Amino acid sequence: TVKASTSGGTRENARGDAAPPSHSKQLIDRLAALVDIPPPGVPAGDDQVIAEELNHALQAITARRARRKHVYTFASGPQGGEYYPIVDAVVGQVARLKTPVKVRNLETEGSLENVRLIATKQADYALVQSNVAAMAYAGEGAFTQGGAVTSVRALGSLFPEPLHIIVSAKSDIRTLADLRGKRVALGPPGSGTRADALTVLAAHGLGVKDFAEVLEDGLDDAAARLRGGRLDAIFATVGVPAREVQRLATRHPIRLLPLDVSLIAGLVTQHTGLVRLLIPANTYPGQ
Repeated sequence: TVKASTSGGTRENARGDAAPPSHSKQLIDRLAALVDIPPPGVPAGDDQVIAEELNHALQAITARRARRKHVYTFASGPQGGEYYPIVDAVVGQVARLKTPVKVRNLETEGSLENVRLIATKQADYALVQSNVAAMAYAGEGAFTQGGAVTSVRALGSLFPEPLHIIVSAKSDIRTLADLRGKRVALGPPGSGTRADALTVLAAHGLGVKDFAEVLEDGLDDAAARLRGGRLDAIFATVGVPAREVQRLATRHPIRLLPLDVSLIAGLVTQHTGLVRLLIPANTYPGQ
């Protein structure tokens, strides 16, 4: 038998001999040494890097240990979004099959993060926008710096997701050009919304620097800001009718901005996975 020692992190065997710590314990001790620095402590930039890498490692370890028990990780999206309940439904269906296989729903920021989780084997399955998957496979756009993710595979297609650009109905904003100098929510950094927003804005000659304020809020938080007059526009790639947009429209009259018709053909041609979509009238209250 083996029992834990009370000093130095070592262990004792039945004869009382000191046993070396496990390999994993040694690595944890080395990691602890990186952050166990007397004041002033770890520089803020280094602390962020260490925290991000530790989070990635923790996710990967959790996924691999779960896999050994036939539990597979399905990356979805924010709990308030459309992806999370879809994966919850998949989890429920698998549970009803009464097999040793189980699925767990991993909350994420969205498509961009989900592809990276697949690439680093922190997730087994994921919901990803088709244009983001194509972008990842080609190593373009948001994946230019990190390189192509050629390990990703598509298992099926579910539904189209229009990019909603939402403003208050009483606003004088009528086109994307009118957003210059405004406060906009482009979506979390790991979301497909963020990737779509930057792509569409670039086609219209706009970038992050052209706005008075850029927020990384998800749709729920952004909607609250719009209602409170603390935000001018929301970008959201989501299937229609989106529950969050419906709720917003019932509380606060909204308008959906159209894209410049002359630019749509170029967007669709230049970016794999993008298609022209129309949100029918009356999809949302007052629209």
